[in-house]
Amino acid sequence: MSSQAAKDQILNAKKKFSFKGKNLQELEEIARGGSGDKYITPELVELFRARIRRRVRRGLGHRYNKFVEKIRKSKKGVLPGEKPVPVKTHYRSMIIVPEMVGGVIGIYNGKEFLNVEIKFDMIGKYLAEFSLTSKPTKHGKSGLK
Repeated sequence: MSSQAAKDQILNAKKKFSFKGKNLQELEEIARGGSGDKYITPELVELFRARIRRRVRRGLGHRYNKFVEKIRKSKKGVLPGEKPVPVKTHYRSMIIVPEMVGGVIGIYNGKEFLNVEIKFDMIGKYLAEFSLTSKPTKHGKSGLK
C-alpha cells in the first residue's frame, strides 16, 4: 500500500525545473553576482554551451543591455497570473538569460512579430529558435480534381 502511495505522490508532484543542476533562484543569484545591475556573470557563462560562451566573451554590446532593461520594465508592475506587455525586437541572435524568464517577447520572423513567453527551459538559447522564419512544408496531393 505504501509503495502505491509513493508512486502516486511521484506522479502528482510538480516537475522541478533545473538548468545544469540549478533552479531559477540560484541562476538569478549567479547572474547578479552581488550587484543588481548585471544580468550575466562569468559563473553563469560557464553553464552555457560553447557557442554561447564564445559569443558572450566576445561582447554582447549595448543593445543587449537596453533590451534586458525593457524586459525588466515590462515585468515590473504585472500582477501574478497575468502576462506582461510584449517587448518587440528584431534581434533574433539574443541569448536568453534567467532575468528574461516570465517575460513576453515579440520576435520578428521577417514578416510579423511572434509573441513568445519566455520559460525556464529556454535559458541559454537564442530567440531565433522560437520564431521560425518559414513554415514547415506539408506534402500532400498535387492539384485538385
